[in-house]
Amino acid sequence: MTPLASTPPQLNIDGNLATITLSRPAHRNRLEDDDLHTLLGYFEQINANTEVRVLVLTANTSGQPRPVFCSGYHIGGFDTDTHASQFFEQVPNALAQLRPVTI
Repeated sequence: MTPLASTPPQLNIDGNLATITLSRPAHRNRLEDDDLHTLLGYFEQINANTEVRVLVLTANTSGQPRPVFCSGYHIGGFDTDTHASQFFEQVPNALAQLRPVTI
């Protein structure tokens, strides 16, 4: 069996619609340290693009016997010196403050 691809979240902007796709299906789309930085950068891009009116958050659930949007955060990141806990708190706050409607 081929392992499922595990990549950082992907951003696609098509006119008024932005889509962020979580893509770690083998780990039920858990968030990693680098994903937090990536998401914060995407949120800045989306807020700066005044054409974007809607953001859709979705996930790659291919190969999952029971699809899961996001199983949470890989807590091993709290053991590193990347200040993951600081970014962990910033992501939901930044998401809540986004200008576009978020689905």
